[in-house]
Amino acid sequence: MLVNMKQLVEQSYKEKFGVLAINCFNLETIRATIQAAQEQDSPIIVNMYEEHLKNNISPEIAGKIVKELAEASPVPIALNLDHGKDESIIQRCLDSGFTSIMIDASDYDLEENIEITKKNHENAKKYNVCVEAELGHMGDADTYSLENISDYTTKLADVKRFVEETRVDCLAINVGTAHGLYSEKVEPTLDFELLKKINEEASIPLVLHGGSGAGQKNLSEAIKYGITKINVGAAIFAAGREAFERTAEKDLSKVMLLMEQAYKQEIVNYMGWVNSKNKA
Repeated sequence: MLVNMKQLVEQSYKEKFGVLAINCFNLETIRATIQAAQEQDSPIIVNMYEEHLKNNISPEIAGKIVKELAEASPVPIALNLDHGKDESIIQRCLDSGFTSIMIDASDYDLEENIEITKKNHENAKKYNVCVEAELGHMGDADTYSLENISDYTTKLADVKRFVEETRVDCLAINVGTAHGLYSEKVEPTLDFELLKKINEEASIPLVLHGGSGAGQKNLSEAIKYGITKINVGAAIFAAGREAFERTAEKDLSKVMLLMEQAYKQEIVNYMGWVNSKNKA
């Protein structure tokens, strides 16, 4: 069933488990995500990155596919725009039945971030959808280092004001993760003391971007301190790519199915890490 993402993050916040937001860009990734959720009886968020909606699959087609598959599924499924910056894409997602919109104005200073988020929030609420925003900024995992991570982390002093003025439903923060896959043997160091304080200041569900490669221990610990929605993309794509590289199969339709199975299995693995099995 297709549901408002607010329902999922509020349940997750209350019951202390993580709900995965899996980055999808075509039918196969969407289908693998929903099949994993059904097998594990888990809630799930289909996460559509803005650039993928420009280059791989339109908001209109994504909305129709997810609606069709969700209506046939017994588990709760939300459809979220990830890192929405382009107002035309944001509007198309709202018109296409997305049940959540992430407004990403984190490239701007605090004042502009608040104003841009408020403006888009007011419009999105006309559609009765969940609204996520970002405070802090996400770096790239392949250039991750402890020396520069503080340049990106969320500033505690900004949290309460941002939440009160924007009135968003959930807040994406950065306490030490980055987008993408980390270099071999690198696992990010999360600032759990900062996370604990942000959770106290925000008093709303928190979102962790950069879940790929963050590690089971980090994810499990983060959930204790308000993290609800956990974004995972690069790890899922890597699983599909590895399946493609291993197979000797020449029939492309069968190769696509092998990749889809690999996507699904990796999602199941992460569901075990965030304890979302049997939470639907």
